[in-house]
Amino acid sequence: MAGRRTMADAPLLRLSGLSVRRGMRTVLTRVDLKVASGEVVLLVGENGSGKSTLIEAAAGILPPSGGSVEHSGRVIRDSEGRRSQPPPFGLTLQQGGFCEDEVVYDRLATALHVAQRRIDPRWISDRLDEWGLRHREQDRIAWLSGGMKRRLAVLCGLTPGLASPHEPRLLLLDEPSEGLDEQSISTLREQIVGLAAAGHGLLIATHDQQLDDLASRRVVVARQGCMEEAVEAPERAGPVGVEVAASEASLVSVFSTWRTLLGGGWHAPDVRRLGPGAVALVVLMGLMATNSVAVDEVPGTLMAGLILLPGLIAALVRPSSLQRLSDPGASDWWSAMLGRRPELRPELSGIGTIAVLTFVSLYLLSGDGSIHIPVFLAIIGLTLIACAAAMIHGLDATLPRKGATYAFLLTLLLVWPYLSLIVLLDAGSELVPEALVMAYGIPMAVILLLPMLHDG
Repeated sequence: MAGRRTMADAPLLRLSGLSVRRGMRTVLTRVDLKVASGEVVLLVGENGSGKSTLIEAAAGILPPSGGSVEHSGRVIRDSEGRRSQPPPFGLTLQQGGFCEDEVVYDRLATALHVAQRRIDPRWISDRLDEWGLRHREQDRIAWLSGGMKRRLAVLCGLTPGLASPHEPRLLLLDEPSEGLDEQSISTLREQIVGLAAAGHGLLIATHDQQLDDLASRRVVVARQGCMEEAVEAPERAGPVGVEVAASEASLVSVFSTWRTLLGGGWHAPDVRRLGPGAVALVVLMGLMATNSVAVDEVPGTLMAGLILLPGLIAALVRPSSLQRLSDPGASDWWSAMLGRRPELRPELSGIGTIAVLTFVSLYLLSGDGSIHIPVFLAIIGLTLIACAAAMIHGLDATLPRKGATYAFLLTLLLVWPYLSLIVLLDAGSELVPEALVMAYGIPMAVILLLPMLHDG
């Protein structure tokens, strides 16, 4: 139909009347900006002027207080609260953007998979070689120097373009040359020029004058607004990039694979839960032995509380999957790729450890090796507490202000189910309905209600 704009005709990025607030301060006001195929748009301005805010808003990480963000004609976020998964695009944040427990090779493989391309070992090794990282491909990111980490972050941000030379991609880079050596800056320049020649669109926040001559357009970001400056058209070289076969995998499955990939070692759920719970059990046994306390001298309610305490401590441990998202920028990067905050869900991994700790605690502290229905009810209750605690940790990890007081208060709420489980265990064969409702009801309410707050 004549005059109708299609997604194919739309720019790779369009910001329409975009306003963004950080806390009580308005950082960006009614910004209109677009990045078309083949363009390199530089964002320049003083520190604190809002360049990084603009990049993060363009990636869909920050919610607009006004206006909308479109990728290839698709609204990915707007001021009315709508949010959708964007087409594959590249993103390099100013800090991190990855979990430092990841292996270098696996990190680039993840970036390739998120770009909806199949894992190609030869392609990955060649790109790492171009950036001087091939000799470290089996090392954890945490073992790299700051400069090497930055090289990897930039390479991952360029990957959607490098792996798709015939499909225009949007690439958002925040201070990509910061911390790079001269050789890496030269590689960056060559690839920016080649990616633009291949039809990709790049939006780059920078204060590095070494990138000035690459710009198709130059936008000055200031508190008063954004103003475009005229630039001379840069010379373009040949396109860069090596095609990688497309992948049918969904981003949700890629994210799940990423979490599973990092699930070993000391981050394994059972290991993370077992350690604190086992320490608590050893301490309790030591206290009883030191004070020569006989089992029959301990009141039933107190004994029930001691038996369940190691399981409770294990239940409250922060899940390993959230620990991986706590590194700088890791949660934000996944939020941008998925078009939503990483999924908040009950963490069932490592739950078996809670049951084992409870059985062992029952035997060692009370000398009773028999298993009764109240013990099973208590284990189910501790499992629900573990799921509820994981939801609280998850909400805390994915909101802008981490470690807020409300998260601590919500965790304290889980003390009441624990006290109710003590009553259930102490009552033995007598079922106490009120305690059962409290023990199961509060964690279930947390599990069901917190996702609403998370998505709101």
